[in-house]
Amino acid sequence: MASPGNADANARAGQSAGEARGRSAQSREAGTGQNARPGQGAAQYPFLINRHLSQLRRPTTGFEGTAMIVFTVGDTGALSAISVRHSSGNAEFDRLALNLVRNVTPFPAPPPGAQRTFNVLIGRR
Repeated sequence: MASPGNADANARAGQSAGEARGRSAQSREAGTGQNARPGQGAAQYPFLINRHLSQLRRPTTGFEGTAMIVFTVGDTGALSAISVRHSSGNAEFDRLALNLVRNVTPFPAPPPGAQRTFNVLIGRR
């Protein structure tokens, strides 16, 4: 199991815990697209996922809790798996959290060798 992403990436991704494995800072400095050096695509991918997750809208329920959703990105950027890793304690909220992640798909297609499994925290404060 990979470690959660860093706090800066989490804040930009709305509490996202993309498993950047300590590479997201390097990825931000390297940039994306044409400016990237060869072979950096896999290292940048967690940052791209975090940026994509920043589109998540926070739940509009009265429930105060957090669910951790784990998902895997397939070859084309579509979800190949999604589930609740840690429940909020409320089944309705957990379903809402799953649907929030589903609604921001597809993700960018992963480059060869890129990490494909990520966690995201969905919650209300």
